[in-house]
Amino acid sequence: MELVDALEQEKALGKAGKLAEMLTKVDLVILPFRQILRAKSPAG
Repeated sequence: MELVDALEQEKALGKAGKLAEMLTKVDLVILPFRQILRAKSPAG
């Protein structure tokens, strides 16, 4: 959930896209699948 929170905070600050741009310069990003599913779930 930390990534989702960071993206939402970035958006609220009017700097959307900065973190995503930074991640494109990294060779490997490991995303925990369970947390992604939870973030997409309507129930939270």
